Amino acid sequence: MKATMTLTAKYHMTAVDIEAESHLVAAAREDIRNFEPLYRKYYDAIFRFVFRRCDAMETATDVTAEVFYKAMTRIHQYKDRGLPFSAWLYRIALNEMNTNFRKKSRHRIISIDDDSRLVTLAAEAGSEADDRMYAMLQIIKSLNGEATWLIEMRYFEERPFKEIADILGTTEAAVKMKMQRILQRIRKECAKLTTKQPS
Repeated sequence: MKATMTLTAKYHMTAVDIEAESHLVAAAREDIRNFEPLYRKYYDAIFRFVFRRCDAMETATDVTAEVFYKAMTRIHQYKDRGLPFSAWLYRIALNEMNTNFRKKSRHRIISIDDDSRLVTLAAEAGSEADDRMYAMLQIIKSLNGEATWLIEMRYFEERPFKEIADILGTTEAAVKMKMQRILQRIRKECAKLTTKQPS
């Protein structure tokens, strides 16, 4: 599977990192000119996040710019929930992408560039890591937008459920339930493919 863009970002922060970041957020709230360190810290990660889901450089650039504009102008609305500031930025990014998709009738995509993580997903979905991997990828691509994003965030970006929940604006329990249903669907579709295979 050909990668459209190499994923190099780290998605996990320690409590110490989050505490240090909270001071940057506080400074930006006091004076918007202090937002620059947050912009420099997260621009590349947000751009990658958007680009991997739209696969269009111009669109990714425009959406990312809008994300940071809204983050700067609405930073007083940000609520610290003990998660990285980026979780809030990712939520804004998802909203902006949804708006962009509706306006331009664009299709959501899932960009997968790590076969080892697909193996992990296959194992949890009850599928063997063999020739059916390609078929399973097609099943994943046939899922709706939210489902593909959940799969990508959980298995290919390795985000914890808590962070995914905050990005989507829902509860951790709801995310886990949705993920369970997605895996059940993948498992069911894989079983159908197995049944169709010649003996």
